[in-house]
Amino acid sequence: VKRGQLIARDVCGEVTVLDIGLTLSDLLSRLPCLIDAEWVHARIPAIPVSAHKGTRKRLAIVGGGKGMAGAAILAGTGALRSGIGLLRIVCAEESVPSTHAGIPAAIVQTWPRTPEELADLTANTDCIAIGPGLGNSEDTRDLVERILLAWNGPMVLDADALNVFSSDIESLSKLLKGRPSIITPHPAEMARLLGTDTAAVLAGRFEIGTSAAAETGATVLLKGSPTIIFSPSGMRYVSASGTAALATGGSGDVLTGIAATLLAQMAEGEEKSTEAAACAAFIHGRAAERCRFVRGITLEDVLQALPVAWNERPSELMVGTLAELEGHS
Repeated sequence: VKRGQLIARDVCGEVTVLDIGLTLSDLLSRLPCLIDAEWVHARIPAIPVSAHKGTRKRLAIVGGGKGMAGAAILAGTGALRSGIGLLRIVCAEESVPSTHAGIPAAIVQTWPRTPEELADLTANTDCIAIGPGLGNSEDTRDLVERILLAWNGPMVLDADALNVFSSDIESLSKLLKGRPSIITPHPAEMARLLGTDTAAVLAGRFEIGTSAAAETGATVLLKGSPTIIFSPSGMRYVSASGTAALATGGSGDVLTGIAATLLAQMAEGEEKSTEAAACAAFIHGRAAERCRFVRGITLEDVLQALPVAWNERPSELMVGTLAELEGHS
């Protein structure tokens, strides 16, 4: 499939990718890999019959600043609809009542202020996601840094957890190195992090995350249409699923919950972190596609469609067909 067909979906309609006999040469292995339902469902970990909340893993989502509890609630709901076993929302004190009401299945705590509270956060989790509704200030950068220094396990950073490192990717790299991690910027957040402009990110969307992934040691999930996922080792994956129904505030928060759940549940290692990010991007987009429409669809509809996206199985493709991409209009 050509890159232009993925970027200009409005004028391409339905796209079917056929096998024309190319073998997987060293050159082809260095090109971005278009993922599809078969690739994704082969990598989603099964939940055994004997599972309990511990085996389904524990996730802490840090965000929900004053007036922004909804972002943390959306991220948490995305995680619960993706199969997390135990969820904690760690938010600003002002957001505690709203968060309790909005997501009763979660344990709700305030942002850690003391070493004891920070130790409690890091001792009772398998993965931490930071960013949804966090806010961008010196105080929130301090919070992000304290958590990153105290916890060396799997991390997902989104939104303001990235914005607080605007034009300072070097500091973020020092804090992230040596752990399974995913950062999930949209093009404007990527531009801020790299100290460039959004137009440059869009123009180089298939390449621009390569150096950032190598420098930070994190998988870079660059959101957009299409979404590009970069591994620290240089592998690139492309997810073309999704519709314009995801072009709304809070969509990235839902994706954070999905990605953090998979990162917690999949085996450790750079390859698994990258696969978790790629699978999350595809499922997020596929849930939007299952809603069928764009106008009139809300994130609540996308969340309701997640069970179908998680549990559908790839249809039998015609012999010689590599992928079938839905048309957008």
